Amino acid sequence: MSRFLPILLLLVTALGAQRRDGIVKRDLILAPNEVDYQSSVRVPRGYAVIVGVSRYANLPAEAQLRFSESDARNVYQTVISREGGQIEPENVKTLFGADATKANITKAIEEWLPSVAQEDDRVIVFFAGHGFVYQGKGYLAPYDFSFEHTADTGYDMARLGDVLANKVKARNKILLTDACHSAKILPGLSSKQINDQFKMLPGNFFTLASSREAESSYEDPDLANGSGVFAYFLVQGWKGQADVDPEDGIVTADELVQYVRSQVRQYVKARGNSQNPQESGNFPADMTLGFLPQRREKVKNNAAPAKDGTIIVTTNLEDVEVYVDGNRIGKVGASKKLVIPGLSNGEHEVRGERQGYDPALRMVTVRPGQEITVDLRIQFQRRIGEAAKQEFQKGQAIYARRKSSAELQSAAEDFKKALKLEPKYSEAAEYLCLTEQVLGHTMEAVKACKKAVELTPDGTEFRTYYASVLTEMGDSSEAIRQLTSVLERDPKRAEAYVMLGDAYLFAQDFQKSEAAATKALELNPKDARAYLFRGDARRFQERYPEAMGDYLSYLRINDFRAPVNEVLGYYLIGSGLSKRNVGQKKVHEIQQWSAWFGVCDAARGMDEYAKAISACDRALKLDAKDAGTYYLLGKTYTEWFDQKNTRQNLLKAEENIAMALRLNPDFEFAKEAKRQLVAIRELKGVVK
Repeated sequence: MSRFLPILLLLVTALGAQRRDGIVKRDLILAPNEVDYQSSVRVPRGYAVIVGVSRYANLPAEAQLRFSESDARNVYQTVISREGGQIEPENVKTLFGADATKANITKAIEEWLPSVAQEDDRVIVFFAGHGFVYQGKGYLAPYDFSFEHTADTGYDMARLGDVLANKVKARNKILLTDACHSAKILPGLSSKQINDQFKMLPGNFFTLASSREAESSYEDPDLANGSGVFAYFLVQGWKGQADVDPEDGIVTADELVQYVRSQVRQYVKARGNSQNPQESGNFPADMTLGFLPQRREKVKNNAAPAKDGTIIVTTNLEDVEVYVDGNRIGKVGASKKLVIPGLSNGEHEVRGERQGYDPALRMVTVRPGQEITVDLRIQFQRRIGEAAKQEFQKGQAIYARRKSSAELQSAAEDFKKALKLEPKYSEAAEYLCLTEQVLGHTMEAVKACKKAVELTPDGTEFRTYYASVLTEMGDSSEAIRQLTSVLERDPKRAEAYVMLGDAYLFAQDFQKSEAAATKALELNPKDARAYLFRGDARRFQERYPEAMGDYLSYLRINDFRAPVNEVLGYYLIGSGLSKRNVGQKKVHEIQQWSAWFGVCDAARGMDEYAKAISACDRALKLDAKDAGTYYLLGKTYTEWFDQKNTRQNLLKAEENIAMALRLNPDFEFAKEAKRQLVAIRELKGVVK
């Protein structure tokens, strides 16, 4: 009832004013919501668990789903977006397909979420897959659900409700579920039974389920290249289409509920079926679910619009990427149209992109209930003037031989001249990105890579490079966003998974780093860097034997005999500022150092001290001034001394730790090193 109190107060005030004038009007006119666009917007820190299962390990063909996993990936992209959920990627646990086992779901929801979320935070749990009721209790079906062990392999909804209600401390908690599909997994199971279970969840958090009562939730292969209807409108609403009352760049819980409920109902009804998402729980109507700063800036002077328009996109070429207001919707081809429903009333930018062509751009005014067909004609291949081509080719020739930093700098200048002559010369931006990165000019490389991505947003290669440079400069969150976008377009791009492994290392999410590197190796078993990054991820999880195997695989595959300045920049990208136990290494330093350092630390973790010392010595031959390697070597001798009580090991420990501090008195573990050095020197007088 508290949600309606302001309206009741406004009503009483308005009626009182009318009586004072002696005239009572029959209709009540409410002033539009006023928005202070100059005020800052505080978006609470967020954590999320995103689960999607389409293909189940133990279910028959008729019970498999089509789009649950891709729906979950789209929700993930939305919650981490800068124009959307604004949750840092490292604060999201994703469990897709075979990873969405009961054990993994339990660990993410019952252990991880309660351990990280604080009172002022947002917590979002999204599940797309099967739900079922067994012996009167509701369950969500993980990937490894089995008929033979129904209750044991399902995830108890009541347990989920108890964790969110009583163990997760966050003030704002949101459960979003798409678990009532027409493909039932138990005989005699009804949609009403499943939906009734959601009504029984505790009321102190916000729940939005995909359907109500006896309804199923529908999937449509023609909706954005294939999607669940509920998930599609959930994503579009979160990206800004729900932002209508007021239109201020903030998507609230109330706005999202109203948008998703109305759009799903209309879309499914138009196709002869019924689906009505249902919300439950006590939640503030203005609970912030998403923030869109660019949209907020754009609509400062606009009135709040109504919603309900549809755009139908056609084109003349295959594989044209379609963007509405900067948000990627999907692909359209000459043989198939793309339907984009649920758009807010007013003007929208519709853009088509195909690599190698100038984009097609249309501004379209959408009216409530109206369908507008937009034909994006991709006609003009990008043509580059001869003068710009010559500058580019000069730079390209220098880059190909690049015998010195001076030559690389000269190549960079040529690429800049080409871009000045032709600002849309994407290849020049791409090579400038590579050149600046190899030179170690990180900020310049970021600018060039960003321009290359803007010029060819449907291209995946240089978006991957851009992400790598972002990782190098420490912005792992944006790197993960870019790589997620790459994999949305090209799910089999091994290079993107390699870079994702490195970005997650930076973010210190070692499980995701390991998973990304493993996927890279499935796609390309000969990529040495994937072994290196997976070795690091496993070492940080103290799984030393597995890490050792990965490091040795890296060293076996990549002997790195070519001088650094002759190695293609492509292979240097992503090899530099990975998070290590001793800090950060610049991009030009040899990857072998990192591998031998990893072997040293992994061997030390397995108490194989002689092997560890040998590996650290190899690392120091590659980088004789690295304080971290000397410190690790000193630690290894210290631990060996603890085991053998040999004075020689104690002296070696002192020598190497002292060297680490001489080289860098302020390195990452300097305080610990100083304490150890004092203790070692005290022991020297005792140990003979």
